[in-house]
This record gives sequence, C-alpha cells and structure tokens, in this order.
Amino acid sequence: KDSAAVDLANELNRWELSGHDLPPLWGAWCMGDRAMTFVSFFPTQLCIPGLLHNLTVWAAGRHERVREWLHFSHLIQ
Repeated sequence: KDSAAVDLANELNRWELSGHDLPPLWGAWCMGDRAMTFVSFFPTQLCIPGLLHNLTVWAAGRHERVREWLHFSHLIQ
C-alpha cells in the first residue's frame, strides 16, 4: 500500500481515539481497494436490540466528523 495512505489511516485512528465527543472506535481506518475505509467486526453474540440503529447513527456521525477533519487538515497544510 501507499505509505501516504498508511500514514493517513494511522492519523485518522489517532484522531478518533483522542476525541471525547466522537463515536466509539469499534474498528479501525485502513486503506481499502479504492479509498480510505472504516472497518469493524461485531460477533453475533453482541447483537442486541438497538445496536444496528446506534451503529448507523455512529457511522453517520463519523462520516460527518471525518469530512470536517479532512477539510480542516487540508486548509492548514
């Protein structure tokens, strides 16, 4: 993989761990086939009522915050 993509994935993971107002980091950023991707795994035993809804809300929140972070980091470089 491209070292810049690996660096970006590592930076995204560090950024998410540092934020107290971000969705839970139950996964990690990595380089997918075509773009940066957030991946996670949830065993069937963890599937409880309401989990899918929470995961969807957290994914939408993560999407918005990462877009802001990427835009802001691009402006300061």
